[in-house]
Amino acid sequence: MEIESVQIFIKILANTDESLRLMAVRVLALDKYKTLPDALILTLITILQDKNELIRSEAAQILSEQKKLPDAAIQALNTALQDNNSQVKAAAAHALSGHKTLPNYIVQELITALLDKNTQVRYRVIEALGQQEVLSEDAISALERAVLSDESFFAALPPVSRHIGVVRPNPRNVPRPIKFSITPI
Repeated sequence: MEIESVQIFIKILANTDESLRLMAVRVLALDKYKTLPDALILTLITILQDKNELIRSEAAQILSEQKKLPDAAIQALNTALQDNNSQVKAAAAHALSGHKTLPNYIVQELITALLDKNTQVRYRVIEALGQQEVLSEDAISALERAVLSDESFFAALPPVSRHIGVVRPNPRNVPRPIKFSITPI
């Protein structure tokens, strides 16, 4: 992305006109830039606190597309996990799933978010926890309970199964035991 474009986006994202800010984040989201300049990432971190939930959600989604995020972005996404809006929380968890070594306090926040009422939030949190290289016994137990609480979460199993050792049920729905092999790391 060229410097002139970055400056224009930063200016629009700082505008008081909500419709302009929304348009700007939607354009950025559609283009799926994998490596945004730091100045734009810092602006998106600020936008995660916008009063408009769609803008906050799009900002988190854009951050999820980034190959690498600064610590400030990880912390802002962690804060977004506590947003009142489920779309924002799900997008924040999805953005965190791109990072395999989150600090313990963020893993704890993700574990808390496993209890969220919204299925999409819980699914994205399971996904984020499943991407972690190392999980504590408590995290593994919480992840195990969450995955087993709803069959739809089996779609998130490929990254999770290495932590909890779940064997996915067969496609014909023929009952067979689900095996667990919990090995704390």
